[in-house]
Amino acid sequence: MDSLLRRSAADFALSGGGRHYTTPLFIAVLAAFGAGEHLSGQAWLGIFCGFLGVVVVLRPGGDAFTPATLLPVLAALFYALAMLVTRHHCQREHPLLLTLGLNLAFLAAGSLFSVLVAINSTATLAERAPFLFASWQPLDATALLIVSAYALLLIIVNTGVARAYQIALRR
Repeated sequence: MDSLLRRSAADFALSGGGRHYTTPLFIAVLAAFGAGEHLSGQAWLGIFCGFLGVVVVLRPGGDAFTPATLLPVLAALFYALAMLVTRHHCQREHPLLLTLGLNLAFLAAGSLFSVLVAINSTATLAERAPFLFASWQPLDATALLIVSAYALLLIIVNTGVARAYQIALRR
């Protein structure tokens, strides 16, 4: 049972749960230290408890912990930083322009990672992740419609999030 709990913690962390639940904590801390926003003692206690919960879930001394377990937490830190930059330095930019910039950054990072994987590919990696080296599969009309709808939804969500951080009230 204990190994199941450890495996669940690793699955939680690697599935992105760590990112979703730590992003608000990082936003609050970065806003306090980087932007000079005031946080009450109760807010600091909540942040402490939140990070304590992350440590409990990640179990840094446990068997399931690997450096990869920290990747979603690192993603949360960078996402929080992006949201604070949006809030404090991009107030006059159009949200669609911010969304375009975000997606171009994703494209550049994904392309760089793809090149690095292709250069450093080994037989072991090909065996463990054959989908990385599979040939392109053509999309039928249904798949193309789903991908297009998802892309449109992401544009709407990213634009809305950028606008929300632009107009958020400061404390």
